[in-house]
Amino acid sequence: MRNKGLVSSPLYILWKRYNRQQIDEFGLCRYCIMLCGHKKLLNTLSVVLASQSPRRQEILTNNLGFEGFTCIPSNFNEDIDKTTCVNAEEYVQRTCNGKMNDILSRRKELDIQPDLVISADTIVVGVDGSILEKPVDRSHAISMLSSLQGNKHRVMTAVTLGLLNKLDDNQYKIRSFIECTDVHFIALDAEESEADCDSGE
Repeated sequence: MRNKGLVSSPLYILWKRYNRQQIDEFGLCRYCIMLCGHKKLLNTLSVVLASQSPRRQEILTNNLGFEGFTCIPSNFNEDIDKTTCVNAEEYVQRTCNGKMNDILSRRKELDIQPDLVISADTIVVGVDGSILEKPVDRSHAISMLSSLQGNKHRVMTAVTLGLLNKLDDNQYKIRSFIECTDVHFIALDAEESEADCDSGE
């Protein structure tokens, strides 16, 4: 897509959101402190990223300065019936929460008790309101690109944070939010569509 860079990345969104939210859960500061301003303290925490996405790992490392976090892909079956959701926001949030719940439910099996678990899910909402997810193959990807060309669509990312509360029987306090980015996709010819698909972006 032409919406490149960090603008719709879930971990950039996490970074940006904490610039304007209280983060008392970490005991760092009360108002408007960015996560990346506390790299030293955050790196003393055990962090699990519920994803195997290289891009999300890259942003967590390069932009937030996290070191030594663990990537544990969720086993959540992303097959929520879209007709049971009121809108795209509910669909992406339920999927994201499902990933979080899967990791937390497998803590004993995985032998983990992280201070922070991060899960995320991203979808594209077409001009007709249809929900587009990760393409299954190259042909599907090209078809998706073609359907978006020359139109405005919305990239929607849900992020869920699981924060360990050691004062409450090691339960996790869950915080979730959704960030949306409107993107206007320029028209591409067939050769450009194939090159964009093959770029891996």
